[in-house]
Amino acid sequence: MYRALLRYVHGIVHDHLSAPVAHHLSSVELERWLEQAGGQEPVLRHHNAMSWLVAGRLPRRPLESRRDPETGSSTSERDRPRTERRL
Repeated sequence: MYRALLRYVHGIVHDHLSAPVAHHLSSVELERWLEQAGGQEPVLRHHNAMSWLVAGRLPRRPLESRRDPETGSSTSERDRPRTERRL
């Protein structure tokens, strides 16, 4: 039993110490992010007061048009280089 407990605690400590950066966010900050993103039907739950589940719906955004006003030709978002695509 002692060995199993030691292995369990070792795993937890290893996870905590090996993470490069840990950001701890408050529910108020997460709610603000959802609001700023235009989130609809938001769900915000915590698990044992240690981590968050954030879910919801974001409104659809139309693809940006890259139509050239002089020639009238356009390129779709798929044709653009990755560096120019919106996330």
